[in-house]
Amino acid sequence: MKALIERLKAGIDLNAGDIGVAVALLLSDTTEDSMKADFLTALHRKGESVEEIVCFVQQLISRAVDPLIDPKNLAGPMIDVCGTGGDGLDLFNVSTTIMFVLAASGVERGVTRAGDSASQRDRAVAGEGDHSTPRHSRP
Repeated sequence: MKALIERLKAGIDLNAGDIGVAVALLLSDTTEDSMKADFLTALHRKGESVEEIVCFVQQLISRAVDPLIDPKNLAGPMIDVCGTGGDGLDLFNVSTTIMFVLAASGVERGVTRAGDSASQRDRAVAGEGDHSTPRHSRP
């Protein structure tokens, strides 16, 4: 990760191989959070190239977990809105706000939202309760 950070600080774009390594390290529990933050900060300061964004998307999609939801069992399209709730800024819960916006725009079903313990206080304030299982918006 240190070598990738140095390349970014030097203004050098990452190639597909670099990004594969970066994503593996970013998703690893063994990589220190400070190292992940340094990498992401260096990438942001350099400015992400289109090619880098495409490679990150490809890497992350290849690691996505299929929720095993059979579309035949749904009343219509579904969107999964999930945030970490851990921004530390105590602003507002983005995923909950998205649910309100979708509900206000006429979406009645098919919006799921799951959170984590980092936003437990926010959920309690918003009256959302426990989100250990997905909830569905109801306008």
